Amino acid sequence: MYEAKNLHTLARRYCMLRYSTLVEAYRPIAERELRQAQYSYSEKALEIYPRYNVVAVILDSVETLDSENLPDFDVLVQILSSMAWSAASCMTGHHTIQAARSAEEDERTRFAEHVESALVDEASFYQPPLFYRRTLGFEEETELLSKIESIWDTDDGYWYPLTEKPTGKAVEAFSLNGADDADLKEQFQRFFADNSIRRLYELGEDGPGCFRSTADEAAKFECPERYLVSKDLEWIAYFSHGATVTLGGSLVGSVTLR
Repeated sequence: MYEAKNLHTLARRYCMLRYSTLVEAYRPIAERELRQAQYSYSEKALEIYPRYNVVAVILDSVETLDSENLPDFDVLVQILSSMAWSAASCMTGHHTIQAARSAEEDERTRFAEHVESALVDEASFYQPPLFYRRTLGFEEETELLSKIESIWDTDDGYWYPLTEKPTGKAVEAFSLNGADDADLKEQFQRFFADNSIRRLYELGEDGPGCFRSTADEAAKFECPERYLVSKDLEWIAYFSHGATVTLGGSLVGSVTLR
């Protein structure tokens, strides 16, 4: 189990760091092409953006594996290696331009080789721990959304509680325009600490939902559309494209915008 968890952590960390590197490399290209009103991808763009898309979906696949309940080491090696090629989303596998197809294939190869190289690099197995995060499967996420809808009167993944307030529920909404992001995050973290909340569900429109640690360094307290909900669904936070956050349950009064 120790070796399996270290290998799983190595795969997660590789994807996180690789994704950040690629996004930062793409940022100046995107900004320059936007200024030039260039509406087709340049050769440089085609070399990078398919890469971070496929790395993101590989990470999601890796995190479908529960780090606290991993298969045996040898089995895990096979699973991770196969995920390099099986991980897919609407953002991958549909490129019509050869440069984009080649970039995606190369990135998949890089991940597979990184996993396999760890098998002969003993130092790789001494991995500092990462926060807990598990990607939800489709059926699990669908069931969770159904429960949220039943308890909080949401509709089709979106929520308009100021026009259709859930019966008997404490609900409060704030505008995020001009909000201090650091202060908002600090208030959430204080609420989690004061109530011994270690994990929560996060469901957003920018990817599959997850069950994650409240200490997740990549946690977002902002748009795009997303729910943060407790395991027992006793409290809820909903961030909208309208730059608002709606709080329900015991979050009301615990988190405010100053």
